[in-house]
Amino acid sequence: MSNVYFQIGETISYLSCFVDIVLRQKWQIRNAGFSNKLEVGNPIYHDLVRSYSVDLLMDAALVNKKIEFYNYIAYKVVEDDNTSKMVKLHVGDIVSMNEEIEQVAFARIKAILRHRANNTKYYAFLVFDWFEAIAGEDNVLRCPCYNLQKRGETQWRQLFPITIVDNMPDNHFIHACTSTCKNSHDLTNRRYIRNIFSYNVI
Repeated sequence: MSNVYFQIGETISYLSCFVDIVLRQKWQIRNAGFSNKLEVGNPIYHDLVRSYSVDLLMDAALVNKKIEFYNYIAYKVVEDDNTSKMVKLHVGDIVSMNEEIEQVAFARIKAILRHRANNTKYYAFLVFDWFEAIAGEDNVLRCPCYNLQKRGETQWRQLFPITIVDNMPDNHFIHACTSTCKNSHDLTNRRYIRNIFSYNVI
């Protein structure tokens, strides 16, 4: 049986160069700290309102209160020369984005969602946990270290339209395990190492 969820309505982007958007695998959100009801108490409510206002230039109270969550999204990005590239993202992928201060910022995809705007069109968004670069490097790998920030620690929004990611993820972060990581990773330890050698051809 196919894992494609047949949605009502086409998912579009506010940028015409992002096309053929496909979402798959409805995501079970009960154990992930999310709610599919858009209300003030929902942690992503204010970020979604702001994204509509700042990114999509739709400044109005949101009428539709339902959010759909997915595990996977794919879309094409059409270049100026009419060539295109495919972007495929999963919850948990680590992506990079251009940023004015740090030049390149890294984040882990915490959620992929779809919402119907007041214009009755469906748009897709990404929710991030941001990595913060910290001083020093790992003693063994000689790679840079990062902290995975908690909500409220970051200066950036957690939710953005999919247009913030226009390339396939090619970043590899590994958990900086300590003695508390025994049978599984101790997620209270939010330090990670960016393995800068993972994608080098040897």
